Amino acid sequence: MGTAFDEGDPFTIALIEMNLGGRMGGLKLAEAVRHLDPYIEIVLLSAAPDVPLKEINARIQPPERLLYVQKPFRSPELKQIAMSLCSKWDAESRVRELNATLASKVEARTSELNAANRRLRLDISKRAAVLRELQASEQRYRLLFEKDITGNFASDADGLILDCNVAFADLFGFESPQDAHGANIFKLWDTMGGAEPLRDLLQVRPRLGNHEVMFVRGGMKCHLLVNIDTVLNAEGEPEELRGYISIFQNPNALRNSFASRRRWKRSVRSRAALRMTSTTSSGSFSGMPRLSRIQLIPTPASNAASGKSPVPESVPVIWSIRS
Repeated sequence: MGTAFDEGDPFTIALIEMNLGGRMGGLKLAEAVRHLDPYIEIVLLSAAPDVPLKEINARIQPPERLLYVQKPFRSPELKQIAMSLCSKWDAESRVRELNATLASKVEARTSELNAANRRLRLDISKRAAVLRELQASEQRYRLLFEKDITGNFASDADGLILDCNVAFADLFGFESPQDAHGANIFKLWDTMGGAEPLRDLLQVRPRLGNHEVMFVRGGMKCHLLVNIDTVLNAEGEPEELRGYISIFQNPNALRNSFASRRRWKRSVRSRAALRMTSTTSSGSFSGMPRLSRIQLIPTPASNAASGKSPVPESVPVIWSIRS
């Protein structure tokens, strides 16, 4: 019986005679059988109730897998008992298998959920760190935006102010940036005396860079340098306007600065003009390689009146050998 249980093919029912090998022999055998197989159905057969049922139930557990039959009995009765107990054992065996399968599935699923929970906690911690970094970056940008001396603003495509800083509000006569929210930048531009409508300028060029305008505010002229970018959506249509407006007191100095920068760029390009000359050197051997000389030659556009420094007389020479 123990071998059959270990091999996975256990017995279903054990019919044991109570008086087998003495008065308590059957009861001791039933205890040994129960010790080998906790799920077997035990049927005790006895002609005389020598042992009380209370003692039998206490020694052979559990009582729901124990049946006591008093002799005499008929063969069909015992056959019916055996059939019922076999069906009961088979149903309980299937339930145990299902429970074991369910337990393994629950354990595997629990392990997966725990792993997913750990990944989720890690992802949440990473997202929290990124969120804190974004909030700190936004705070730095907001501080820079609000404290900037340049009048900064953002509006929708129709020109309604969505956000601005203190410098912008002061420029257009608002008490605070919140008071400027909802105002129209196109109307503000026209009210302050812009020479050309801002809407027309942005229709020609989506990006308005270093555009000089003169506003009239309180009867006084105010020179401004305007930079406005048009932000386009996925369809290529205007979605937002972002502007940066600077006030300057000496427009001529600013123009001269821009002009000097343009002249300096032209000067750098002119100094990069190359003229190549080739000369053949003489030697005592035939087949002497020829030497080519590349010399940087400045253009004769040096004008003292323009304020440019003269080109140095010493010009670098680059030699190369070719056959």
